[in-house]
Amino acid sequence: MSAEDKCALVRKYLEARKCNNAEACLALVDNKVEYLGGRGEVVHGKEEFEAYLKAHAAKGEWEEPLWDEALGVVRVSGSAGWKLITVSIEAKYWLSDDNLIVKICTGRKA
Repeated sequence: MSAEDKCALVRKYLEARKCNNAEACLALVDNKVEYLGGRGEVVHGKEEFEAYLKAHAAKGEWEEPLWDEALGVVRVSGSAGWKLITVSIEAKYWLSDDNLIVKICTGRKA
């Protein structure tokens, strides 16, 4: 993927986020979830990822997370509504969504 293509992907993703268009966001991100960093934290693997989200849910920050295995996406509901979180090792761009860190995926793990 060229640099221009990556920039276009990020622009499309941002537009979809502005419209709160979950389907468009899902269509634009890779479905391989490897790790998530949020508030300076990094977690590795599905089990640790789920524990990270459930810990915030237990504090009342979010509702219980919903893991979509087929899409490789975790959805959490908070005060700002549903958030889609997806991350890939080969992603090149970081975007901040409230206090969550989201990586836009531009490649697949070998």
